[in-house]
Amino acid sequence: MILMEHIEKSEQDQMIPSLGRRKFLRSLGALGAAALCGVTGEASAQDFSGGTIPSRYGENWDSSYEQMKVVYDREYDGEKILKNRFRRDGKRIIGSMNGKEIEVPAEFVGRVLGHLKRMLEAGALRFIFRLDAFHGHPYMDADLYEQRYGNELQDVVEETRILLADRDVEILYHNSEHLGHADNPAVRELVQKRNVIGRTVDASVEILPLPEGPGRVTARSAPEGTTNFRAYIKFAANKNGEFAISFKGKEIRLDLSLDDDEYF
Repeated sequence: MILMEHIEKSEQDQMIPSLGRRKFLRSLGALGAAALCGVTGEASAQDFSGGTIPSRYGENWDSSYEQMKVVYDREYDGEKILKNRFRRDGKRIIGSMNGKEIEVPAEFVGRVLGHLKRMLEAGALRFIFRLDAFHGHPYMDADLYEQRYGNELQDVVEETRILLADRDVEILYHNSEHLGHADNPAVRELVQKRNVIGRTVDASVEILPLPEGPGRVTARSAPEGTTNFRAYIKFAANKNGEFAISFKGKEIRLDLSLDDDEYF
């Protein structure tokens, strides 16, 4: 089997030299997700407490499109995977961060659902689950963030409230996480579209070109001059998901979370 060479180098190596202390500390949450982006061919991944979280996918993470669809269909019809997922409480949407409940604006949910729908329409993703598209890194123009919220590191819960409420927050998505068979033209086309930026509810998504230079890194970092949030958005399709999007006349139900580091 020829595996897609899309092993992602940790974004920490790319980001630290150009970040000040404040930006580096703020980026740690995004780097946790970036570490997930780099897991291929491993049975487990390190968590921040030094332990390991076994992978539900075994030793071989790279899958063909056909193999991926089998796993996706099984997970879509099975038990929910995201644990700290958004839930409805009457007219409110409630999420959590570090065990504290946070009200989630409906506009934020609509924005993420819109991004996913547009990425499907653009052919930038096929499946909304761990092996293809499962996360996005929120970020914001650094000067604008400093102007509105100051220069000091925010409490992570308060910072999460900012990313949920501020409409100038953008999200960088990394898709085609574990898509194998590099000899397949359709696979190559998907990987070319794996870095996507989503902005406002009404704006089109922007597909970024793959990084240039030596190595096999295919994941783009957030644009220069931006501040990464520590929380990052995760999503998983499931037949009983709280939210839904439509694509090609079919409803796709899914759940969203900001606090599911064990999503393996």
